[in-house]
Amino acid sequence: DYLTHLAVCHTIITEEKDGVVEYKASSPDELALVNAARYFGFKFMGRDSDQNLILNIGETQLLISILNVIEFTSDRKRMSVVIRLPNGRYKILCKGADTILLPRLKPSDTVDVTYRHLEDFASEGLRTLVLTQRELSESEYIRWNEQYLDAARDILNKEKRIASVAELIEQDLELVGATAIE
Repeated sequence: DYLTHLAVCHTIITEEKDGVVEYKASSPDELALVNAARYFGFKFMGRDSDQNLILNIGETQLLISILNVIEFTSDRKRMSVVIRLPNGRYKILCKGADTILLPRLKPSDTVDVTYRHLEDFASEGLRTLVLTQRELSESEYIRWNEQYLDAARDILNKEKRIASVAELIEQDLELVGATAIE
């Protein structure tokens, strides 16, 4: 889940040069995380004509449907993608600041120890992110997506309404892990 998260929850685009896939990122941190996933065998290859994300894991190629992208903003301090996996399951993947995501996590044995590690990383001057996820039922996704699409059509209050709709789905998240970048 951790490596899939790194390889899927981002806004990177690809460009192929001489048969080699190169990443184009607006954030050096995002680039570092996707490259880390690639290093460990979870290779983001780009998108197909239907905008499905192509992910190579070893010899297996997966097409992951990116249904929604809720972009990072300085107010939200997180970004999320809603995906449909090849097996038909829906998930939300979210990454962001620990202070923002901690209140959104469901209790787990790993939360406290992870946050102690994050404090250690931050005290060393590293930039940290928390990775979370939650499985969604198809009906939950459909209901939520109607609200999301309605918010996205609001020309005057789009960003505010999308942030409000995101609050509905970015709850009861499961801690996947954390990152720390020098």
